[in-house]
Order: sequence, then C-alpha cells, then structure tokens
Amino acid sequence: MSVDRNAPCPCGSGRKLKACCLATIAAAVQQANESLASDRLLAGFPGDTTSPSA
Repeated sequence: MSVDRNAPCPCGSGRKLKACCLATIAAAVQQANESLASDRLLAGFPGDTTSPSA
C-alpha cells in the first residue's frame, strides 16, 4: 500500500500528511515490524508456550 505524502492528514488537521503525522505513523509501523520479527524469531525456541502442544 502506497501512502501519498501530499494527501491531507487523516487526523483532520487540514495539513499535509508529510507535515503532520507521517513521522508518527512511520515510527508505529517500524515498531510493529520489529515486534513481528522478534515474535517470529522466538516462536521456534524450546519451551515456547504460545503454540499448542501436540
């Protein structure tokens, strides 16, 4: 999904996205990606209680 940096910000401020909330949105996306990566890394370790036992 592509984000138009010059589109109006979805927060309703009337400012362009790049001058308003773009940095906040980018930081949240980065944090979510890092969290998913660490979850994937830890999922395969012995003693993992997040997956159902067979």
